[in-house]
Amino acid sequence: MLTQNNSQKMIGQTHDVAVIKSVARYLHHLRTITMIRHTIPVVIASQQHRGAILAYLEGDSSYELKVVELQHQIEHRMATLQLLNQELSKPVAEQEIEQLLQEWFNVKSWSGGPSLENFSLHSHFIEQIMRLVWRVTEKSNFFYVDSVTGRETSDRDPGEALAGDTMLIRFILHETPEIIELIAKIRGLATHASVIGECDAEHASRLEYLLRQLNQKKEQFRVLSKALLKYVLRDFPALVDMQMQDSRIVQLVQLVENKVLRKPNIQLDSQDLFHMATTIINSQTEVVYQGLDFIQNKMHRQFESDNEFD
Repeated sequence: MLTQNNSQKMIGQTHDVAVIKSVARYLHHLRTITMIRHTIPVVIASQQHRGAILAYLEGDSSYELKVVELQHQIEHRMATLQLLNQELSKPVAEQEIEQLLQEWFNVKSWSGGPSLENFSLHSHFIEQIMRLVWRVTEKSNFFYVDSVTGRETSDRDPGEALAGDTMLIRFILHETPEIIELIAKIRGLATHASVIGECDAEHASRLEYLLRQLNQKKEQFRVLSKALLKYVLRDFPALVDMQMQDSRIVQLVQLVENKVLRKPNIQLDSQDLFHMATTIINSQTEVVYQGLDFIQNKMHRQFESDNEFD
């Protein structure tokens, strides 16, 4: 009888340890996703600010209100990110957030010099935010095989599910932000050229390089999104729209090539160009958010499965 009681006690203790580990892992992943969700909008707003301020610095006052609104938005989101980091047990090192705040201060307080220097300063700031997302992601293993039961939560083959999970993380947090940044850079430089009315050799070489990069990335993106459709079709409706987005990117590339590149007298409404590129970026951003939703829902299912009563 005593042996049986001891055995039951040990089983109970083992179960308690497993539950504690499951809860800790779940909360860690939830904190990570929350930080990423609130970091992505900083990237998107900063990209818009980079493009809008280039136009404003060249004397187009129609961008002034957008610049002011975006500055307020970025500062609000950065303050929110800093507070969230403290409340969520600091998934990001404090000095990383402080460094980003300093970089933003440098961007905002920039004065004088060629406007393309401002573009480079913005780009470095945006790159640092994207790197923060990647570092946070690398610290958290979202998908795993349950260490206690050996069960994978997916009803698919565990190896297939794990490969799909890895591909999904790469797609929504690496590939998609990278293609968004390429489109955003093209938007900024092409808008700038449209405002000043010409695209000189230096400006054109930058744009041509970015357009080549976009065409290469677009093909990789298309192949990856097609592969993912088999894995997350019902849970990821934004992927279905990717074929349409592909044609919109082609239209944007053709517009820049035909109406902006190396033109001595550009006749193109910069606001139309800015809006066209922004519409594409917004759709790509929705892919990121739906991907995060998919991950979070899977986390919930994993957690519920881990803590089912027998």
